[in-house]
Amino acid sequence: MSKITNVLICGIFSQTGMMIYNLARKRTDMYVVCGVDEINSLNANCDVPVYKSFDEVKEVVDVVVDFSHPDMLYKVLAFVKENNCKLIEGTAGLTRKQKDDLHVFGKTSPVFVSNYLSIGMNLLLKLSFAAAKALGSYDIEIIEKYYSAKINTPGETTLNLAEHINEALGGKRKIVIGRSSRRKGDEICIHCVRGGNITGDHEIMFVGEREVLTIKHETLDMAVYSEGAIEIINFMIDKPAGYYTLHDYYGS
Repeated sequence: MSKITNVLICGIFSQTGMMIYNLARKRTDMYVVCGVDEINSLNANCDVPVYKSFDEVKEVVDVVVDFSHPDMLYKVLAFVKENNCKLIEGTAGLTRKQKDDLHVFGKTSPVFVSNYLSIGMNLLLKLSFAAAKALGSYDIEIIEKYYSAKINTPGETTLNLAEHINEALGGKRKIVIGRSSRRKGDEICIHCVRGGNITGDHEIMFVGEREVLTIKHETLDMAVYSEGAIEIINFMIDKPAGYYTLHDYYGS
């Protein structure tokens, strides 16, 4: 009989956190032993202990799944290090320093970093990278669409897409947000649309003089990312120290 993986969800009362919890509780190979959330929700349907601080956690934890807030990152890292856990880091809005620190953390602990855990988004990354390599002289525009209440503008996923495309171009392009004047040739421009309950759309346009290539991904249900997180938990359980991404999971 295989060992059951004990999971702690940080940010368990977030939308993604609760979806991961509800999916995990239906599994026989893992068990959510507790959650940590600084904003306690009395209305959440959750039957495991939820703590305000990692200092209160008494349960044995194998994997920490973090979909909370950038301010929580170093508390998460301290707990993971002290308890010899695996970490799945999916929090959006991390600073450049925090991202760099996660790379360093991966030298001594197993950490998986991605805030878009779906095969479709992974393919969008691969296709856009290949297109940028082949169409390096084309103008590149990225259009993101999200629900009206989304805080980050642009979203973390879109910035990652732009950086990934720029990497394919040797980092020669400047990433700009919005446009109010004539386009310059060395830009990757991001346009942000906010409205209603749009779950998340990403459209990348490679515009040449005589043709346009458009690559698009549309999220129909946020559950696709929670399902991805469940699969990543199983992927990480036997991994040694290292910094892992979707490229490692799906294969480069």
